Amino acid sequence: MDRSHDEREVYCRMLGHVLAFRYCRAMQEGLPCSRILDCWFELMDIRTFVAENYTRQELRRIFAPSPSRLDTICEVVNRLRRQEQESTDEPAGPEDG
Repeated sequence: MDRSHDEREVYCRMLGHVLAFRYCRAMQEGLPCSRILDCWFELMDIRTFVAENYTRQELRRIFAPSPSRLDTICEVVNRLRRQEQESTDEPAGPEDG
């Protein structure tokens, strides 16, 4: 991994403050932010950096479309329903009679 740009900084429009490149290149489980190309293209050859430092599989993960807000809400609701169902399906203990 090329770390020569790690100390460079740019204003992050997503978070609303200045961040170092080292954060941008590793913010999502060790992979770059999906907006890295938009934020850094004026300051460095970011396309070459990304192409030389990440595999095709990693690139697909980095630039995969984000789920919509509605999809995210539905997933949370479904997870809560499953948890509630699992808690009501637990077998009764000896003190439950």
